[in-house]
Amino acid sequence: MIALVFTLFPALLVALTPGAEAACTAPYTGGALVKDLGSVASALRNMDDQMFATSGKALEAGMPCLDQTAPPQLYASAFRYIGAVHFLVDNDPETARRWFRTSLELEPTYEWDAQELELNNPMRAAWENERPNAQSEGVLVADKELDPASGSALLLDGRVLAEARATTDRPHMLQSAVVGSRHADSTWLIDGNGFPEEVLKAPTIVVAVVEDPKKAKKAKAEPTPKPEPVAKAEPAPKPEPVAKAEPAPKPKPEPVAKAEPVAKAEPAPKPKPEPVAKAEPAPKPRPEPVARPEPEPEPKAEPVARAEPEPRAAKPAKVTAVTGDDGVQHMTVQRTRPKEKTPLLIVGGVGLAAAAGLYAYSWKVQQDFNEATTTDDLDRLQSANHAFVIASGASLLVGLGIGYWGVVLDGNTVGFSFGGRF
Repeated sequence: MIALVFTLFPALLVALTPGAEAACTAPYTGGALVKDLGSVASALRNMDDQMFATSGKALEAGMPCLDQTAPPQLYASAFRYIGAVHFLVDNDPETARRWFRTSLELEPTYEWDAQELELNNPMRAAWENERPNAQSEGVLVADKELDPASGSALLLDGRVLAEARATTDRPHMLQSAVVGSRHADSTWLIDGNGFPEEVLKAPTIVVAVVEDPKKAKKAKAEPTPKPEPVAKAEPAPKPEPVAKAEPAPKPKPEPVAKAEPVAKAEPAPKPKPEPVAKAEPAPKPRPEPVARPEPEPEPKAEPVARAEPEPRAAKPAKVTAVTGDDGVQHMTVQRTRPKEKTPLLIVGGVGLAAAAGLYAYSWKVQQDFNEATTTDDLDRLQSANHAFVIASGASLLVGLGIGYWGVVLDGNTVGFSFGGRF
């Protein structure tokens, strides 16, 4: 008895200590949860220690008073930031690891962003050490089963519970909510599988009634009465034999007189037909062959001589005659400039300018690549830098080709002229 008192004394002392578990003075709404999550995340990115500590403590204090259910991913974020507050502000890594286990149980693939937490921060190592410990089997409460309110369901960290089972060595959010509603009637922050008594009941025991075999042997069945003997029926008298009728005598047939044979008449001789002379068939007249007219040879068409294409005349150069004051006539010969030359030179120049601009921008992307802190940013900036360099080279080739085409184009010949006059 004394040992039992000493065993229960620390628990009674904690339960009776004022402020051990503060009662909820006001409900903690889903909007307040989202607001505090955004504040603590922003403070961690901006390295605002004061805002980070204030928002993190408000988040931890409000969780047991949450009046709405939430998806598991939202609880994972809340548990992660509460653990970060215990690690960075309270300098309590052991408590932080407990919150990290629950967060990783709900979201096992989460990775801290480099802008949110430095790569060399010791909290990263503590987080990664708890990743294999997070995925463990839940422990069932012995000799208890869940007893939710009528029309309600019990949720653990946003997931519906089917039995009183939870993973240990970490905190959990237990909520009672009406089925089909997001409103939570009650919310508890429990440790491991420490479910409150109001949601548990003793397991239902089914009692089967078995008859005592000794009593069953004593009870004997009453004997079945024997059937009375049935009187045998007397045999019926045998019928007297009937006298057999004598068969009537068969009448004998009287002999019939045989008829006299009649003489057969001789058949008259058949007249033989006289042979008729066969008429010889008249010979068929053969048609005389008709001479076929020989086909006249078709006249062969004489080949038509193809007209030789006339060479295109070169565009005449413009000649301007001007008579000076001295009476001497001055002639000015002007070159004919093709209309495609100027647009080709402009397009080629634009292509060269675009190549220079794209290559210059690739230097800016290279600087961003050197300053990147996350793997995702490194991959994205590397791909962008390669794309700008390739686009710059392609634009350079197109600009040079079109510009060169405009340079060598001459109006005095058909096609291209490689004389280089312009």
